Amino acid sequence: MDLQQLIKEEDFLYIVELEPPKRPVLDEILEGIKDLNADAFNVVDSPLGISLMNPMALCHKIEHNLGTPTIMHFTCRDRNLVEIKADLMAARALEVKNILALTGDKLHESVKAKPVFEFSSLGLIKLIKEINVKRETDFFVGCGANLNADLNVEIKRTNDKIEAGAEFVMTQPCYDMRTIEKFVQSIDKPVFIGMLTFYSKEEAEKLNNLIPGIFPMAIFEENLDEEYVRIVSEIRETGVKGINIMPFGNFEKTKNLIQNV
Repeated sequence: MDLQQLIKEEDFLYIVELEPPKRPVLDEILEGIKDLNADAFNVVDSPLGISLMNPMALCHKIEHNLGTPTIMHFTCRDRNLVEIKADLMAARALEVKNILALTGDKLHESVKAKPVFEFSSLGLIKLIKEINVKRETDFFVGCGANLNADLNVEIKRTNDKIEAGAEFVMTQPCYDMRTIEKFVQSIDKPVFIGMLTFYSKEEAEKLNNLIPGIFPMAIFEENLDEEYVRIVSEIRETGVKGINIMPFGNFEKTKNLIQNV
């Protein structure tokens, strides 16, 4: 079943975010995710400009080997118009059709490369919709949203992206239920809420140092397994279409979370 059909037929979807490896080997990650019972996998595109394998390769392997839908992150940070078109055609030839159109984050200070940013996510969405018409492709394109920013501004930006052609929305991690509920009520497309699931306080602190406030450290004062189940249950009650679990490779815990909700 493809992602569009799942969105139409299922009440709530469990999507798991994956980070491609740095080395050209996918066997380990494919073995780790094969029994997760996730509805789809969401594959990132070299976050912070730290070079990882192109997500296209992992998406293709998952679709082909596991038969599970994937969503490929596609950023404008590293591509000009020529490369955007080339990569999109390659993706569709490899049976990858679900695209999360992103501007792309700023390069980490350690990365010695020049960003491109010829397009923003809004321009990319428009381009993909044009390509669907002109080249007779069937890309299913979504957009990102950051609920930790000014919410009214983010609602307007997201609705602009929907008007441009975005069919679903995936957000940055958010744990404030009132914020989630207000956002969902203002968006007329399926919304998937990002959810970090750290089991190491040290790792959570590292990310919070990079992105202040991205993860509520008070969670570590509770039973983590029970707390994550509670959070998923509360998010589900806000009317979202699903969650995007960001497990940082902790697949066994993710499997248990999906089973226990």
